Amino acid sequence: MGAEHQPGRDAPGAAAPASGPTPGQILNATREQAGIDLNQAARAANLGVSVVTAMESDDYSTLGLPVYARGYYRRYAKVIGCDPEAVLAAYERSTDNPSPVPNISQRPSIPYAGRSGLQKALPLAALLGVAFVVAYLFLRADAPSEPSRGSADSSPDSAGANERHLQPSPKPTLAPLPDTRRPVEVDMQEARDQQASAGGTERTLDRRTDSSSGLKLSTGLVPPNRLEIITGPQAAWIEVVDALGERHVYRVVNPGETVVIDGEPPYSVNLGMAHTLRIRYGGKDIDLQAATDSASRARATIAANGEVVPR
Repeated sequence: MGAEHQPGRDAPGAAAPASGPTPGQILNATREQAGIDLNQAARAANLGVSVVTAMESDDYSTLGLPVYARGYYRRYAKVIGCDPEAVLAAYERSTDNPSPVPNISQRPSIPYAGRSGLQKALPLAALLGVAFVVAYLFLRADAPSEPSRGSADSSPDSAGANERHLQPSPKPTLAPLPDTRRPVEVDMQEARDQQASAGGTERTLDRRTDSSSGLKLSTGLVPPNRLEIITGPQAAWIEVVDALGERHVYRVVNPGETVVIDGEPPYSVNLGMAHTLRIRYGGKDIDLQAATDSASRARATIAANGEVVPR
């Protein structure tokens, strides 16, 4: 939906154009500049496509009360990498809150006609029913229980056998098994030498130090050309293309999701909400702050040695 096509401005309830861009023009231009599809942006913001279309078309009547509209504008602007305060300021300039809150302070009074005869009899019927149930249970508890035919004909020996049969058998006690586990020592330098002699691909070791023993422990092998993008608490738009022209990812990534890319460096990245992302290359963190603009969009090239070149 381009900025030149604004169907919402002909709908009833739309405000007259004001000085400066409207909130719909700001959102539409930002989304198209970032290359984000309308349906993907709506799913990432957890909004309906009709609501997103109404916001970009400045159709204020579809958005409902201003308190709801402000929440929609703020959430959608954060997802596509736009400044929420600028969008809200444009909304305040373009509308004077055309959806008033209905007045419900006065309510019609309903005359009280009193209870009918059936309504008066219901509590008494319920009380009589409870009294009948209590009396039945009381008489049933006082009635002598008849002995069963089998127990009357049984002898003392059979009674003793039955009593022994009803007693629970003791549970067997199992002795604890001995702990046969032994610590395994791994020489990581020897393992790397064996891998290099076998012609394997050189990899970077993510090492940590055990404070109790002072030993360096390996937590995994990370290829030197691996690019990892970890999202924060918000959704973000990610596009990554490697040196061979292969586009590895081109979508909105959910909060907390990790994208792992093993391609051919250098990588060309286009990121939305870049300030919430953590970028790792070859197992090491890299900083994209120099390539990030004021709208939190980052466009850069990550070289094979991990150097970041803004685009």
